[in-house]
Amino acid sequence: MAVKRTIHLWGYDNVPSLISPESIALFWFLNTKLNDETLNDIEIVFSNNVGMSATGKLPILIQDELEVFGFANITNYLIKLNSTDGKNGDEGESLLETALFAFLENKINILVDYQLYLDKKNYDSFTRKQFPKLMYWPMWNYTPSLKRSEVRSNFENVIGYLPHSDDKDYLDEKDDLEDVAADMAQSKTFKIKNKLKQRKREELKAIGYNLQFNNRLVELLKMWDTVRGNLNTEIEITSDLLFWANMYILFNLPTGNNIKTHITKSLGESYIDMLNDKISLVSTKSNYKVTIRDPNFNEQGNIIMTLYNFSKYYI
Repeated sequence: MAVKRTIHLWGYDNVPSLISPESIALFWFLNTKLNDETLNDIEIVFSNNVGMSATGKLPILIQDELEVFGFANITNYLIKLNSTDGKNGDEGESLLETALFAFLENKINILVDYQLYLDKKNYDSFTRKQFPKLMYWPMWNYTPSLKRSEVRSNFENVIGYLPHSDDKDYLDEKDDLEDVAADMAQSKTFKIKNKLKQRKREELKAIGYNLQFNNRLVELLKMWDTVRGNLNTEIEITSDLLFWANMYILFNLPTGNNIKTHITKSLGESYIDMLNDKISLVSTKSNYKVTIRDPNFNEQGNIIMTLYNFSKYYI
């Protein structure tokens, strides 16, 4: 009997979630890059349960006692299984792709996290609303703010962002001197004008922060193209999928049109068209063929299993 390999991802309704580029990229990889024999021994579980992993992150592949963590390691493992000789291609190209993965993890992925958790529009109107679909209470309630706090540490003195009430060091508007003065004046007109001034200041700051972000993104896209070009191949490689997954997320956020407009101005409309074409090829539902099953009780991120997994890994 074949050994079943279970891969845990972020997602719901049988599709990967936009909060996880690695889950999206791995889903695309499984559906487009493996032969049927290898794929038949794999199942996906959208458990959204980071407690399944000793690293506290998804994705994770579990096969009996074996655990493989992260997109790069999982795809590398599966490519070897998928190969007739058990090898992973040219050693030099493998080293270059390792460098590409490092670039994606340390540069591009972090920018996507900025848009998900630090851009106020995206965080309020999209990101926070995803977690009730993905996690059990109370985890869905505090996980976004924990992740936001983690992402903030990566952007100190790099790209600015608007404060949010989820931040531990957030100062309520009532603590602002102008608000105190408004309360003292007991003037509704004064308060309304003050609120409008505050909103206008935030809008102007947001425009500046978006410009900082977009300029940094274009700079990194140019760097990606240079490093990727060193492989001297037009054949899709595994790291391409992770790159496209990151761009797919950016394009589908509430701020996506602004990002695409800036890329178009800087790199040309053909660049956006190329990305959209690549993403369309790997994301079309007609490609979906991997087995998906619902998480069982032990795989769910409910409060009981969360406490159990915490004790297993950390106590």
